[in-house]
Amino acid sequence: MTLRIGISTANLYPMNIEDTFAYLEGQGARDVEIFVNTTSEVTKSFATMLKRRAYAAGLTIRSLHSYTSCFEPYLLFSQYERRFEDGLKVFTTIFQAAQAAGADYVILHGDRDPGVLPAAQSIRRFEKLYDLGREYGVTLLQENVVRFRACHPEYVREMRAQLGDKAQFVLDFKQCRRTGVPIPEMIDAMSGAIRHVHISDCTDTEDCLMPGVGQEDFPALLRMLKESGFDGTLMIELYRRNFDKISEISKGCATLAKAIADISKA
Repeated sequence: MTLRIGISTANLYPMNIEDTFAYLEGQGARDVEIFVNTTSEVTKSFATMLKRRAYAAGLTIRSLHSYTSCFEPYLLFSQYERRFEDGLKVFTTIFQAAQAAGADYVILHGDRDPGVLPAAQSIRRFEKLYDLGREYGVTLLQENVVRFRACHPEYVREMRAQLGDKAQFVLDFKQCRRTGVPIPEMIDAMSGAIRHVHISDCTDTEDCLMPGVGQEDFPALLRMLKESGFDGTLMIELYRRNFDKISEISKGCATLAKAIADISKA
């Protein structure tokens, strides 16, 4: 098991993506997730520039989170077939940008819960997007986001039954909390197909905090991930309001590094 630690540029929103690397450098992470915020940030030239700046900061761009999250149900999972075909064109540019940035993954929120399409048809739409991404050497990952279909373990299992190895996932801790699904339950549903983790801490009153600030038992959860076959990046993904100083990110990275070391000794 070789777990890596990463940081999402979403932590520093609304700072311009290209300016975040100077702050993320030296925080204790090797990987970064690019949270794209607008169409001009998915051009090949912009993505190439991001790759160069990340490399200069000692970071590898591991994933790209699309700016389309808020309207993916409308663009990709409606009953209007022509709009889906246009959505494939939109995602062609996103996959091309991910390829230029050197990212392994593009992250999708997917279909709204409840969706207007039958589950099987919704999942076929995901498959078409997945196949398109593979043309550019990029893997599409479905995230478990509250109020989207994949927040339910049952839908995750349905995706896996229908798509086999094409069903691959981002596990987001805070989204489990917001949905009311225990993290171990979602790990079980995604087991063997988790490629990426959005990690955060929590308390009884706050569902998204810097690792080490709350009460989450990270060694226990990382052991579960290890047993599920996970071998990827633990990506710290918070909102800027969830911490005070940017320097706190390094403490979050240190918390995760200790948890990784603890389970390695076991």
